Amino acid sequence: MASFQRIILQNRQRSSSTKNVIGVSSEPYLDLISNPFDKRQWNYLSLGPSYIRVNQSAIRPKCQQETEIKNEHKDIYSKVENHLTGYPHRIPRNNAIFKQYSDHLLDYLNQSYFTPLPYKDQYKSHEQAQILGSIRRIIQNMNLVIRVTDKGNNFYIGSVGEFEQK
Repeated sequence: MASFQRIILQNRQRSSSTKNVIGVSSEPYLDLISNPFDKRQWNYLSLGPSYIRVNQSAIRPKCQQETEIKNEHKDIYSKVENHLTGYPHRIPRNNAIFKQYSDHLLDYLNQSYFTPLPYKDQYKSHEQAQILGSIRRIIQNMNLVIRVTDKGNNFYIGSVGEFEQK
């Protein structure tokens, strides 16, 4: 057993994950005298424009979720139908397979959207929605502008007047 532990320890010491690595995280550019955002809001902004909130649809009202399901179903179904009715497949549009596919797709989307989330995920999605709402209120109340930088990795935050001058 001791020899096995020694081998694992040697592999761990050679591993690149144990070496001192400095992480680089992008931060938004703030073109203001003081930072109006608290630490949670700033950390959320630091995630960058490519960050996708988790379980966004889970906290929407049921009618909005149903509308989203209809739109997704229509989009996916039309793409599949157009692909299969065209060259080289040439399946007729009135074929029963399309009705069956439509029903299965609708069942899958309903199951995906209406499956209850664990409490931890619900809490996280509500918290992120609240942080995002507070950021929006600050931007509106202080007449700020938020834009994606030229490099696209982070945000530029400044006053509307400063932004129009540049």
